[in-house]
Amino acid sequence: MRDDAIQKLVNAGLKKTEIRIQLLSHLLSHDIAISQPELEKEFKSISDRVTIYRALSSFEENGIVHKVID
Repeated sequence: MRDDAIQKLVNAGLKKTEIRIQLLSHLLSHDIAISQPELEKEFKSISDRVTIYRALSSFEENGIVHKVID
């Protein structure tokens, strides 16, 4: 999944930061929607919520993920 995540970031013209790679790899490894609070819990040891929010926003802006309002 890591290679897929890196390729998606390259294709979108985004920087390949470690948190972006890990977040995107995590999202790609699941077949269901994952909420931002769930991601914050999963990645709290390596990142803060603002960084996660910004990464997810950049993914959405570049068509890598889409937002689901629940």
